[in-house]
Amino acid sequence: MIAKELMSPPDAAHSPPEDVFVPAGFLPRSAACVVDLALVLSGQALLGAVLAAVGLPDGLSGFLQALLAAGYFSYPVAARSGQTPGKRFAGIAVVRGDGGPVGPGRALGRYAAWLLSFGTLGLGFLAALLGAQKKALHDYLAGTRVIRSSELDERRRKAVLAVGVLPLPLALAFAFIASSAPSDAPSSAPAPAPEAAREDPALEDLRALRSAVLAYAGGADGSYPSALDAALTNGGLDAVPMLTVSEHDPSDAVEEYGASVCAGDGGLDRSQLRDSGRWAYVADSAAACRGRVFIDCTHPSPDGQPWFAR
Repeated sequence: MIAKELMSPPDAAHSPPEDVFVPAGFLPRSAACVVDLALVLSGQALLGAVLAAVGLPDGLSGFLQALLAAGYFSYPVAARSGQTPGKRFAGIAVVRGDGGPVGPGRALGRYAAWLLSFGTLGLGFLAALLGAQKKALHDYLAGTRVIRSSELDERRRKAVLAVGVLPLPLALAFAFIASSAPSDAPSSAPAPAPEAAREDPALEDLRALRSAVLAYAGGADGSYPSALDAALTNGGLDAVPMLTVSEHDPSDAVEEYGASVCAGDGGLDRSQLRDSGRWAYVADSAAACRGRVFIDCTHPSPDGQPWFAR
């Protein structure tokens, strides 16, 4: 039906000559759009509140609100001389390209094209600034144009112009924000959290200390060093590295533990930990976990595991 109506030839017997119509200017069209959008959005908000109060599903509520907007912009154009309330305020009207009245199908098609003008970030509306007929994108697509339907008195004309310029500051502000945004494409990988970036070296130093102890034991027939610093040269380390973990001050000190810290499953007994935030070493040769190097901290590391379990 819509396609048939959009493609229908002009009715020469009922269509006034084209040159008797004065195209509507951009500001009156803008004023009409502002008024219509204010009314539609208010109506949708009220309808949505009522439907939510009666427990209607969100999907159905959204559909009915969209139907309200389609009816608002289509029915008055087809049934009331081409005028929505906003267009009546601005003294303009929608007609066919040949000047004839807009039928229901063409009015609905024009509303769909009007949404497309919005979808181009408003560029479709700027087409009305060009050409003698001042047609917007949706007018070209629907075969319509907007004309002046009545003369306005001075007071009404000033009100229309004042309302019509309202979108311009918003458009300028949007353009300014868009032009001020950084042009570099964002990295696809998220930036590491500051805490994670600060504490990751602790894991690297932990691996280096463990490697030094294992290297020492390998060269001493399986005997572990009596103190952690005795194994440093085996790992190419000049000194115990500085350790920084959550909730503790940086430290290069070493806490020594005995056999009581060893758990039966080969891990560590959390209840025996001192939570000093320092390096820890099990120096007791009789301990089941002798030679174990760990971080004496019960707080979580960046991956969520407690530091002592790393």
